[in-house]
Amino acid sequence: MVLAIIVFVAICVFFFLYLKYIGIPMSSAHNLFNQAVLELEQGDILEARSYLEQSLSVRESKEARDLLQVLEDQ
Repeated sequence: MVLAIIVFVAICVFFFLYLKYIGIPMSSAHNLFNQAVLELEQGDILEARSYLEQSLSVRESKEARDLLQVLEDQ
């Protein structure tokens, strides 16, 4: 029974560490990237660039980096 409680606590701790350092930043960066795409669809390139830079500051992603490069090349 004690072993089961220790395993349960370890799983909970690892889950919350995953959320804090990987899950939540990844989700935030993805939401900012999606907002940038919506701004691009509306034609607001400056706002889209801002959202992409925010996304990259939260978590690096190839998609955001590539889209920002396309905007900078224009």
